[in-house]
Amino acid sequence: SDVDFVRVVHDGVTDAVLRRRADIGVAVFAEDAPIADPDRFLANDRLVGLVRDDHAAARRGALVPEDIRTSVYLTRGDRPQRGFEHHRFFEPAGVRPHALRKVESVALIVRLMRRHGGVTVQPRLVLGDADLTGLAVVPLANTEIAVRWAFALRADPSDAHLEICQAIRSLVAAAT
Repeated sequence: SDVDFVRVVHDGVTDAVLRRRADIGVAVFAEDAPIADPDRFLANDRLVGLVRDDHAAARRGALVPEDIRTSVYLTRGDRPQRGFEHHRFFEPAGVRPHALRKVESVALIVRLMRRHGGVTVQPRLVLGDADLTGLAVVPLANTEIAVRWAFALRADPSDAHLEICQAIRSLVAAAT
């Protein structure tokens, strides 16, 4: 069967599947978010910082919450979600971004950071094969934020949809 890949806004993956604009979605969830069906699980992951290699976080080898006070913070979503960096890393330190820019594309975030600098926190898997020349992937200082990737499927996924999910799961497993 044919497979078409479409981009939907970061917060709209599940909605696209429910409205039948997409057959399968892939989204990242907080570690403690319930995944009702094991067939929907894709992979475990963790959040990491991404900065230019001349940024203080790259030199120290870790991103600290205060780094967003002096840098533009690039994010794919503009509404903080429980279980992610805002609630688990920045908020406990009492830190808010000095300047925030919403950029829906990780590829564009990478290009903007390479050219203009800034800070972003992303799941490690989204950085995958990206050209990170001039950039540094750094852990979050004193914090490990685990996340999980899962498929968004209709309530009645077809066998073909489940087979596609298994093929994607195999590719991700081979790459990690």
